[in-house]
Amino acid sequence: MMKFVDGSLPVLLIDHRPTELEQIGQAGVDIPFSGHTHDGQLFPLNLILRNMYPLVCGYKKFSNTHCFVTSGIRLWGSPVRTVGKSEIMVVDVRFK
Repeated sequence: MMKFVDGSLPVLLIDHRPTELEQIGQAGVDIPFSGHTHDGQLFPLNLILRNMYPLVCGYKKFSNTHCFVTSGIRLWGSPVRTVGKSEIMVVDVRFK
């Protein structure tokens, strides 16, 4: 897929699940944005998700790739109050 992407321009990716972030960076993506994890809003999911994904919530840099994962707005499964925090991420991107 990336063979059709102009690598001279910044490459942003929106992917529902934050899997394979290191491989995404190696493919030439500058910034992937993901969600899906809800930051493990229900115990023991928070412990399980930390073993499933390289980044459950927040920011992490893999090589030259800046990865962002948001916990979202706590709308998952049954409508119950959980310990998760609602989040809308604002990222100011500037390329040189």
